[in-house]
Amino acid sequence: MPLVDIDGDHFGTESSFRGTAWRGKDCDDFSSKIRPGARSVMGDYVVDHNCNGIFGMNSATNKPWEEELCNDTQRMGIAVLGDSVSAHFHIPEQWLDARQLSVGAFEHLVYIIGNELDWPQLSGTTGHINNTWPNIEGKFNTRNMIM
Repeated sequence: MPLVDIDGDHFGTESSFRGTAWRGKDCDDFSSKIRPGARSVMGDYVVDHNCNGIFGMNSATNKPWEEELCNDTQRMGIAVLGDSVSAHFHIPEQWLDARQLSVGAFEHLVYIIGNELDWPQLSGTTGHINNTWPNIEGKFNTRNMIM
């Protein structure tokens, strides 16, 4: 839950604990209808209702950008039971090995603790981005990326 959530939609505009890095941030904390995951309204030609960064009109086709870029995509998902297991719970090896311990090993400490040592964006089930973290190693191939 965000520390500050004016509209009560469970999304805030500031980074906070409990996964804002992968849940998304609210792009308008004064309207509960505008939040990550909301359905677009009239193609989001004026306001970005789902906070995906796509709104406005294509002047060449006179169609909303949301319609042009997102209409041919389908919603896909996987239901998973289990919190940290499905969220790729991971403690960086550098934190546990005295030979690797250094100031650099804790460079992303606040982000990692803020997400409760979970990395759902990198998990085998719910992952949706490529691994660019220096302290997570191994092959990255998820069901979401395959779909």
